[in-house]
Amino acid sequence: MIASSDFGHLEPMLNAARGELEAAGVTEQPEGLLADAGYWHHEQMNAITEHGIELLIPPDSSRRKGARPGWQGGAYQAMREQLATDRGAKLSANANR
Repeated sequence: MIASSDFGHLEPMLNAARGELEAAGVTEQPEGLLADAGYWHHEQMNAITEHGIELLIPPDSSRRKGARPGWQGGAYQAMREQLATDRGAKLSANANR
């Protein structure tokens, strides 16, 4: 399997954003994070949600028809269902503008 060039960058990118916010004097922490399918990384996603940050990351590329082989059930299906809600769909649509 070939990993996306974004794979493994989710948590470091969030940490960099937090650092920039802190340097700018912003004390509020991010409540949510929306990323594309290339950022799907179980360990980093678990670490981020442990800090109370909501994640919306599709497990499947928009170019793929159907789920990736072996990517059914569990966290994959839960995220697909979350993205299919009115709120998830709205947030995803706004991010793609």
